[in-house]
Amino acid sequence: MVGDGEDAQPITVDAVDSRGRHVPLVNLPAGFTIEGGEIIGLGNGNPNDHDPEKGSARRLFNGLAQVIVRAAAGRGKLVLRATAPGLEPTTLTIDRIAATPRAQVADTRPEMLLNFWARAPFTATRPDPNAKVGTDDRYATARGRSGRLEGPSDAGPWNGYQMNFTPPASVRRRGGVLTFTELVGSAEIWLDGKKIGEKRDPAPAPLDVTLPAGQGERSLVVLVEAEPGKASGFGKMVVVREKVDQ
Repeated sequence: MVGDGEDAQPITVDAVDSRGRHVPLVNLPAGFTIEGGEIIGLGNGNPNDHDPEKGSARRLFNGLAQVIVRAAAGRGKLVLRATAPGLEPTTLTIDRIAATPRAQVADTRPEMLLNFWARAPFTATRPDPNAKVGTDDRYATARGRSGRLEGPSDAGPWNGYQMNFTPPASVRRRGGVLTFTELVGSAEIWLDGKKIGEKRDPAPAPLDVTLPAGQGERSLVVLVEAEPGKASGFGKMVVVREKVDQ
């Protein structure tokens, strides 16, 4: 077997007599231990047997069972030992050939992308974060989106974004992180009428804001103040992530 931590093989377990002949009347429980690998599955072909297919034991059916093993990484031996009451135990040894494991993609937690926003027109003065952005007419309301900058505008440096969203269940229960991959301009972050974060340096930069736990739909407002003569907004993606346990 290839010692890459992935190679798996099915092993047939057969109850035989002293002369090596198959004995179809044996239905004993069999136990298994392994070194240099792991047992990832068990079976016996009996459609009426509902015992777990994971673990280290399986009843023989008509003298047969099957163990699926996976080799550990590196060179060495995989040793599988089988026992059953009243029967002689047996051991199977398989060589593990050294191999470089295939490249793997790192595990990532699910993320919620906040992409389409209602956007207020540019103004010379700071907008009210609790005022509704846009109108009930979705076609008349200006739209902003993550990954697109707005302006500059002669009307002023201030711009407002608003979005209602329902976080994933784990974030609603435990809280999470609101991540601006690249926020351009100074900014205030408001959630459900309360300020939860700010960015004072107008230069493009990432920003992480703690997202408090809470059920139901949340209202998020981002007020952005651009540098004179420069565009502002969400230069890259805005996402909601689960809280990472320390």
